[in-house]
Amino acid sequence: MSLRLSLFPNKKGLNLLTTWVEVVAFILLVIGFILSIFMGSAFMSYVIIFLFGIMAGRVIFFKRTSFPVYVIGMGFLFGYLLGSRYGKWKIILFCFFLGIFISYYFHKKEHGKLWPKLYGWEPKSPR
Repeated sequence: MSLRLSLFPNKKGLNLLTTWVEVVAFILLVIGFILSIFMGSAFMSYVIIFLFGIMAGRVIFFKRTSFPVYVIGMGFLFGYLLGSRYGKWKIILFCFFLGIFISYYFHKKEHGKLWPKLYGWEPKSPR
């Protein structure tokens, strides 16, 4: 007997085991749209998307081989782009990818060295 995973098993509802990526991406698309609608200026739109790019760079650094991470991040980005009224879409994309690049670079270069410097403790050396 094999277990079949379908989009609508017995037509009782969605099977979240197989569609969780799409559901989370859609929810973040709506959140990104609403967030960008309430931004009052282009500068704030650029700052918010840059900060999201920094967070996305960190997630990509730790989960680089996980495809759902990219789908979820693009859901937020597309929602943010659809709702942005004050910023130019090219600058928003540039700020997003700049944030990813900067965060990924610093995590790659300083991973394991930066946080002990900031908090004043050194990790124990392995024996």
